[in-house]
Amino acid sequence: MSNSGEAKTHEELESQASEEESQSQQREVAESSNKGKLDEDSEEEVARAEDDDALPLACPFCELPFLDPVVTTCDHYFCNLCARKNPTLGVFKPSVEIKNKIAKMRENMKPQENKAAMFDFEEYTSQYIRNYHQGGPLLLRVLHMVTHKLLDEEEDNLQALQFLFDRLKPGKDIYRTNPEFLQLVSNLIGGRKGEKYIASQKMLQDMREQYTEILAIASREEEDMERHAHVLGSFLYASGHVREAYEALSKVQSTILFMVVALEARELEVLCSLNAVQTLRGVSCYEEMTKKEDCIRALAHLSRGDYYISACKFQEVMNMKHIRKLWTYWSFELSTLDDIYMYCTWTAIATMSRREIQEVADDMDKITFKERKKIESKEKKRVNYSYRYMLSQYNARNYSECIRFLHQQLQAKARRDIYLSDHVDRLFHLIKERCMRESKKFCSDFEKLSAIINN
Repeated sequence: MSNSGEAKTHEELESQASEEESQSQQREVAESSNKGKLDEDSEEEVARAEDDDALPLACPFCELPFLDPVVTTCDHYFCNLCARKNPTLGVFKPSVEIKNKIAKMRENMKPQENKAAMFDFEEYTSQYIRNYHQGGPLLLRVLHMVTHKLLDEEEDNLQALQFLFDRLKPGKDIYRTNPEFLQLVSNLIGGRKGEKYIASQKMLQDMREQYTEILAIASREEEDMERHAHVLGSFLYASGHVREAYEALSKVQSTILFMVVALEARELEVLCSLNAVQTLRGVSCYEEMTKKEDCIRALAHLSRGDYYISACKFQEVMNMKHIRKLWTYWSFELSTLDDIYMYCTWTAIATMSRREIQEVADDMDKITFKERKKIESKEKKRVNYSYRYMLSQYNARNYSECIRFLHQQLQAKARRDIYLSDHVDRLFHLIKERCMRESKKFCSDFEKLSAIINN
């Protein structure tokens, strides 16, 4: 009895062991199955993430970048306009994922703060005429750079303030009668250049008395009303009374000086509709007057935000056959050849057609090397070449390099310019959006462009 019981117990043990082994195998199979399922899930998540990265950014029908994307139940993406034109494509709903991706990418496109390019203050100021009333625009340019902190180093900032003070303090020039401007510059210097560059109360009082004395003489009635208005307006403008100068010169609207004053007084509507037909002083020939007139009117359109008209006007100035040689002999207090290149490049790429942009590039190259050599230093040649390079990159559809070069090489100079500064962000946005629209390989080019700017 005991032997059979022991045998039975042995059989039970073997059966129990086999059952446990079977259960263990089942658990292993279940665990491996679950692990495989988890691996599949993780692979699906990775694939889904990759799909998110591979989301299209342009409509397959019209091949234009998405503005209002929609998606079908089969995950086919179209722009809203094509979807409405082709209702048989399926049931559509707004594609939130593409909108989010585009928004994220555009946020990455935001330009990062970068150091300004090297800047030679003396070379900059030497480009503009600086004799009595014609010095006003140059002084405003310099003040713009100082007050907006656009100069690279503190020493450059002090040099600019010293430049302003020397041209505003009382001296032989009877037109230096603007005590408010001198007081502002003196306060900005703050005694860092010694007593020589401090506007004393006696100095300011002498300037006010001199202004009153000369104003009385300039206000005397003369038989030649146009001549009288021009002399009075010229003195008022040189003394910093822009509004009074505008009122005086409005009686002789045919003068270039009136147009300069109107631009500074922000009388842009009047200026854009004005046709100057003659001038009393300051222009030695008709070609010079025509160039100055077109420069002023182009700047007025730029100030109004009429970028396309402005680009056309600047191109006309650049393309004047009789003017081209004059670039080598004189400058204009509102613009130089380099300024025209800069204004035309920014406004042309933002608004002109590809054919018109190519014409602008051709016009830049019409100025011969011999003529250019007389007016450009080595650094200046590089800058002017930069504008031609910028246009060539756009025309070659090299959009990433176009935006990179615009942001890293040309933006700092544009911000220093008193006329272009307020429009840099708007023009940069227009150019950036245009490059994105026209890029055939939109997604890859956009990501490359974003990486270039952020780095």
